[in-house]
Amino acid sequence: MGNKSQNIKYHFKMRIKERLNVYVNEKAIKEIKDYIVAGKAELIEKQTNTRRVFKIPILPLLKRLNLDIKHSSFLVVYDSNRHLLVTCMECKNE
Repeated sequence: MGNKSQNIKYHFKMRIKERLNVYVNEKAIKEIKDYIVAGKAELIEKQTNTRRVFKIPILPLLKRLNLDIKHSSFLVVYDSNRHLLVTCMECKNE
């Protein structure tokens, strides 16, 4: 078993596959994180001092994968302490 950061990264990859049927690679994860850090993502909720929920549009990188994506955006939980995406969820209010 890996360290905490590796486990969080693995958890994110499994949840986005399970909930959105999307396989993301390191490039896609970096693009999502960069979108959040650049301040382009919509802040939905501050969960703790280090974790926040952001609404992310389906980014061009994910669109290029030509997958059947039902929503135009999704929610991610970002850990600003570790600079990691923790998990993802579908947007219910679309």
